[in-house]
Amino acid sequence: MECSFLVQERKLVRSLARESMELPVFHLAVGRGCPVQCAWCSGGILAQRTISGRKEVIFRKIDDVLQIIREAISHGYEVFQICFDPYPQRHEYFLKLFPRIREEKLPMECRFEAFGLPTIALIKSFKETFPGSTFCIILKPDVGSEQVRRIHQGYAFANQTLMACLEQLNRFRIPCHLTFTTGVPFETEEDISKTIRFQKEIQHRYPMVKKIHHVTFEIEPGSPWHLYPEAYGVQTSLKNFMDFYHHSSERKDGPPLSGILDSQLLSGGRKCQGL
Repeated sequence: MECSFLVQERKLVRSLARESMELPVFHLAVGRGCPVQCAWCSGGILAQRTISGRKEVIFRKIDDVLQIIREAISHGYEVFQICFDPYPQRHEYFLKLFPRIREEKLPMECRFEAFGLPTIALIKSFKETFPGSTFCIILKPDVGSEQVRRIHQGYAFANQTLMACLEQLNRFRIPCHLTFTTGVPFETEEDISKTIRFQKEIQHRYPMVKKIHHVTFEIEPGSPWHLYPEAYGVQTSLKNFMDFYHHSSERKDGPPLSGILDSQLLSGGRKCQGL
């Protein structure tokens, strides 16, 4: 019989891992394709047509997704991440999937990475389905400037619309993570200052925003930044597949900086990270 002290210690370690989000995460693929195009993304509609000939979004059958979840759980996974939200205002698929997860009482937590802003119906169903401690919804405003956001995002939204969504996440007590970046084309020093002010306002007003991530986007092969660099003012030596292959295999200091980064923009990025 196992020592009760060791059992309690293991439970404590697992609890701490949950809180720090360090449990193994299973990336649950529920579909393929995208109807829009973000400037930095190689998974948008342009690249989908070029690489695979795919012209429309496809979803996996719900029964097949449930079977994948069962198999992953049998291998010890508890946290699942969904990064597929091609129609942010039409969540019929997830409004069918989530009740099935509840019906089967599958022991899982979920991190849902939204492509736009989630509907009230999705927020309610998400809360009912995943009541544990590690679930969250991830939103990606990327920049504080609405004008810059409209240039680069396929599903751009206004800051006030984001704030209204955060109000609903507060209301339903759903943890939220936000993702921002620095140094995208056409972003100015004033835009970066606006992003910093926006982040501080969000932290002050919305306690359910648990983390604000600040990342640097790469130039992805097949993205508009890669295919049409002149249109975005991007300077890059990455022209073809082998350029990306050699760059990825040789780099040692992290991902390449894309866009028009200079010392002032880098300084702004460090300010954002220091929030």
